[in-house]
Parts: sequence; structure tokens; C-alpha cells
Amino acid sequence: MDVPLKIGLVGINSPTYYAKEYKIYEQSVYGLRALGEKYNFQLIEYPQLIETQEESLLVKTFLLEKNIDFLLVQNSAFSMGNIIKTFLDMNVGLGLWAVKEPDNNTDVKLHSLVSLNLYTSIVKRCFKNYDVKTKWFYGSVSSLLFLQRFKPTLLALKAINTLKHAHIAWAGAVAPSFDNLEPDVKLLEKKYGVRIHPLPISEIKAVADGLKDIEIEEAKKVFCKDIKNIKVTEAIFLKGVVVYAALSKIAKEYPYDAMALSCWPDFQELFGIVPCVPFTELYDIDNIPVACEGDLLGVISMLVLNAMTEHSSTIMDFANIDIESDRLLLWHCGIGTKSIACSRDAIQVINHPMMNRKMSEVNRIGLSYDYYFKEMPVTIARITDNGKGIFCFNGNVTNDNNGGFTGTRGWIKDLSYLKSPVSALDLMNTILTEGIEHHLIIAEGECYEALHEFAYWTESEMIHIHPYKNYL
Repeated sequence: MDVPLKIGLVGINSPTYYAKEYKIYEQSVYGLRALGEKYNFQLIEYPQLIETQEESLLVKTFLLEKNIDFLLVQNSAFSMGNIIKTFLDMNVGLGLWAVKEPDNNTDVKLHSLVSLNLYTSIVKRCFKNYDVKTKWFYGSVSSLLFLQRFKPTLLALKAINTLKHAHIAWAGAVAPSFDNLEPDVKLLEKKYGVRIHPLPISEIKAVADGLKDIEIEEAKKVFCKDIKNIKVTEAIFLKGVVVYAALSKIAKEYPYDAMALSCWPDFQELFGIVPCVPFTELYDIDNIPVACEGDLLGVISMLVLNAMTEHSSTIMDFANIDIESDRLLLWHCGIGTKSIACSRDAIQVINHPMMNRKMSEVNRIGLSYDYYFKEMPVTIARITDNGKGIFCFNGNVTNDNNGGFTGTRGWIKDLSYLKSPVSALDLMNTILTEGIEHHLIIAEGECYEALHEFAYWTESEMIHIHPYKNYL
């Protein structure tokens, strides 16, 4: 799934100004095409400047036929206010754009900023009932202000576009008693355009039972490739290979773009394993993100962070807090992505760290991964409450103490929200006070600006930090 964004562009000019003489529109098209190559979007520009409302109607028809995802309306020079009315019912986000004057000491050549002010005011004051979402831009494509302002828009739109084209398999519903993860499927499909497909775990079992020997052998060649520290029995390992091969086959045949799979108790009853490692390998080998415990909104959050950071995100629990060192531990019992492991040599395949641990070693089952994260800046986030809210913060993985519970894990320090420092206790207070679902998504990189803009375009509320107090 890699459907490029379609960004529409129209330039507007009045004949008494000098947009044509300064080639404002042509230079903008050239610059945006270069950005499109860098950020993987398709620019769909109207071929020439327009000057009248009648011409704008032709532009609207042209753009609607192209099925654009976002529209940039550039005031290449001053233009009449009635033109913007044409574009207010296209059901796409609207970027309103002014460019800098070529000089400041002679007669005004463009009057672009005044026109931008006119357009934004008309939209906000005269057409409130249209509920058109807009964002202003200023400067040439190469200017720092334009680039800094345009990038989070692109990343937010990329995430929205990813969800709009995504097909997600949801198998086994949510894990027993994890009621906080229960999704409103119809609401999520309506809000994001994502398609959610029930996948009975019995169907996974049937595909697994029908695998040919050659299919299992091929899967075995890539399963846990180059992992040297495998501490499970050969029988458990081969069961993991079969589960991976079955999931991979199902994902390719549909095709699915992501999966939310309830990893217990069905996988233990039907396959005799814990599927943390097969889930991880489906992600690392086939690029199919997987959220365990049937966390559908968790995997939707993963798709969003993957689109914004271009790194593989993974699902984690907020599992521990070190108040004295002001850090928190993100952990899970063995799912993840090996791309964030501290090193390939440190990765181990182990039996599940908790399941059957009070029984004899004969009764222990795998497959879980055991490693700690590499040092890196991270964004930690989650879409919450069926899309009503978005929670996020930033930090750095620290390896000054490689501890943490057995499984996949990392201590996070240097915690911040919107670039302002927050404490681990503030974050714990926010998570518990707001009732954030018990899975958080961690991704390498920083994308809080894009997440905030994603919230704007999708009509979600950002959850702000509740500073810790001893009282309510």
C-alpha cells in the first residue's frame, strides 16, 4: 500500500498585477514538483493562472476529475474575493497561500498577502456553515517558513491517505477482559475510511494446516534470519514458522495492509505457541504491521506513525516508572520490530517470560523476543477513544541502564510535550487520569507537529498534559 497523495494547485492573478512577469506560478510549480519527488506526492496543477470566477469553475471541474486529496490556492497576485467561493464545497482541505513581494520600495507588484488575508477572512467570516478546514502558507516553495509549515501538513495528509486506502484484518476480537481496547468498527471506518475485515482465527488455522512442505521450508529460510540466540525448542520454533507462513500467505492473498490479532488464548489452544515472534516477523519481513491482543485502534495508530516517521513503529505497554531518574519503561512480552533493537547480536528468541513460568520447563512455550531498544529520539503516541483524542509525547531511549523486564523494552528519558519538558510523573498522571488505553505506540523520530495537524484535519482533540498534583 503506497498510494501517493494528490495535491492540487491553482494560481490566481489580477491583470493589473505582475504575477506573470515575475513567473510566480511557474516557479512554484517547479518547486512543488521537486518536493513531490522528495515526499512522494503527485502535484496536479492547473496549467495557467486564472483571473475570473468563470475560470475558477473550469478549474474546479478539472480538479474534481483528478480526485485530489488537498488543494493549494496560491494568490500569485491580488485576486477578487469571489473566486475563493468556488472551491469551498470540494470536500478537501484547503491551503491558502501568499508569496513575498519582489521588493519593498516601489509600487506594490503582487499584493499577495492582502489577497490571502481577504480569502481567509471570507472563509472564516462569511462561510462558517461550510465548515471548510484551511491552513495558510506564505513565501516561496524554497523559503524556510513555507517548508516548515508545509511539511507537517504533508505528513498528516500522508497518514490520512494511508488510512483511507488501508485494509486491516481483525482476528479474534480483543483479548479477554481487555474491554478498554474494544473498538467501534463502524465509527472508525467512517472517520478514517479504513476497511476492517473480520478474520476468524479458525481460518488462520485452516491455512496453516494446508501449507505445503515447500511453503514451510521457504518461510523457515527467512524466519528469524540471522538471529543467533534462539532459546526455544526446535518444535516450538517450527510452530512459529508455520504461524508466520500462514499469516504471510493470508496477508498476500487478500491483500491486507495491517493486522490486529488477539494473541491469546486462541493461539495457545490452536497452535501451542505464543505468537510474538511470528507477529514481529510478519512486520519485519512482509511489512504488515501487527498489533497484538486485538488492538485495532493500536494498529491504526501504528499506520499513522509509520506514515509520518517512515520508521517501523511498535506497540508497547507503559510498564514501569522510575521517579527518581525521571524516566518510564515501555515494554511488551516479546512483540516489536527488530529495527529498533540495540543490536542484532543482542536479540534472543525465548519462551514467553510470564506464561507457564511457575510450571516445569517442559511446559514453557515461545516464541517471544527479548531485547532492549537502541538509543534514539522517539515519538510515543496513541489515537484514543475511537478517534476522539490523540495522545503523544517525545523522549529519548536511554541505555545508561540496560535493565527493564524481560521482553522487548526501553527506558525513555528527556520527556517532553510540544518541546516543553514534562516529568514521568506528569505523563503517568495524564495516562491514568485520561484513561488512555494500555497500549502506546513508539516510533523512531519526531512527528508531534504532524500528529497535531492530523488531529485538526480528522477532527480529533489533542490530549494535553495534566501536571501531577497530590490532589484532584
